Amino acid sequence: MNHNDTNRLIGGNLISRAQRCDRLAGAMKFKELMLGHCWFVKLLPTLIAFASLLAAPFAASAQVTVFSDNFSSGSTVNSPSPTAPTPTSTSYEVIASKSWSPNPPTLASSDLKFGIVSTTGGGVDLQALFATTPVDLLATGNYVELTVVFTATAGVLTTDTQLGVGFFNASGVAPWGGGLNNSANNANFNAATGGAQNWQGYLAQIGYPGGTAGNSQFVFRPAQANADNRNQITDVNGSTIYGFQNSTTIGSSSAGPNVSLIVGGRYTEVVNITRLGDGSLQLTASLYTNNTSGALLTTITATTSTSPTTTTFDAFSIGWRSKASAASTMDVRSVQVVKFIQSTCVSAQFVNTTPMLIGQTNSFVNISLPTNATAGGH
Repeated sequence: MNHNDTNRLIGGNLISRAQRCDRLAGAMKFKELMLGHCWFVKLLPTLIAFASLLAAPFAASAQVTVFSDNFSSGSTVNSPSPTAPTPTSTSYEVIASKSWSPNPPTLASSDLKFGIVSTTGGGVDLQALFATTPVDLLATGNYVELTVVFTATAGVLTTDTQLGVGFFNASGVAPWGGGLNNSANNANFNAATGGAQNWQGYLAQIGYPGGTAGNSQFVFRPAQANADNRNQITDVNGSTIYGFQNSTTIGSSSAGPNVSLIVGGRYTEVVNITRLGDGSLQLTASLYTNNTSGALLTTITATTSTSPTTTTFDAFSIGWRSKASAASTMDVRSVQVVKFIQSTCVSAQFVNTTPMLIGQTNSFVNISLPTNATAGGH
């Protein structure tokens, strides 16, 4: 058989000039590879060997709602057997050094009511997990943010109290099942281990003007090693009787940001933890009238060391210390946690720098990815 320039026998197949041109065009196309939490790519067999890789890093980012609860999707309060959180529900536990008020705490749509009776010294926490997969602030600019909408029903920053809202690394361990009523103190021992004992994290505390419960500040709450039920407390420090121990103030404590609320007023507190370029965490807490479009009442900020104890978070708590000689109660209307995760990615092109080998099919190209990276492309 004669074969002219129009048709050639290649690999036992008769290949036309048009088909050879198609192969050439296909071989010359750039291939794109994305590294970093971005895409998935499979490099198909080609007619050429790709010899150079041109790459440039870029960032891929998104804000994601991790948890959003208005108490209408199955959340519980003081369940003896806490269940794992979902994106819209969790098991809340009320941990109190004094008797609950109301007793027991109540839960209805858009209203989780909890607090403690009149006291010259006591505290209460509302604790919960918000995710089964923790938020890890690995990269610069990553943040996690907690928004709590509440009504200051009685006593909370309307008298001598200190309000605390914090993020914690609970390592997936739920708070103490069934809660603690009048027993989160150094006189009780049944809950010395388990629950929130080993939670560690950052707590924003806002004080009351002229009060003695404490000024405004950020503190670090470490894992606890007491021999009693103080190990379950996450929002109250400053007391050897009913506070967690060995707290560390981050930055300074100041009366300047202290604020007085109105009984029955509706408020929103936003606590944000952001990873900075030097590895430290920027801590910010802001309190607004009604919602985040309302009047900004106060803001506190602090920055951790460049080697923070934890950058991983899966739990939160809301609570206060009271020295008001009056009952203190809060109605929580909703809770939301969002995260902003920014990934470093690499865009690359494979360029043909060697002669095309007509009729030869190369094997798959093997590519080694960085640690924790996925690959993809088109």
